[in-house]
Amino acid sequence: MPVLINRSRLVTFRLTADEYESLKATCAIEGARSVSGFARSSVLQKVEAYRSQKVTLVDDLTTLTLHLGELDGALDELRARISRVLGRKKEAE
Repeated sequence: MPVLINRSRLVTFRLTADEYESLKATCAIEGARSVSGFARSSVLQKVEAYRSQKVTLVDDLTTLTLHLGELDGALDELRARISRVLGRKKEAE
């Protein structure tokens, strides 16, 4: 029989509706018992990875992908602003 652990600290964070739906879907795929249990496990895995200084290629690629996505969005916005300033119609891609 597992020993019950008294968890006395609460961590709260907000998600967008899309983020929450993605989290719920991932929980279902992973077979997690609850969203909070999955979130706790995921956060603690990340903490342990930092603590042990084990940076994997997958983590690096995930971070790079996120940053490239942000950069792509910023460039799209900048391109649209430049087009508006120059008075040109958006070219077909």
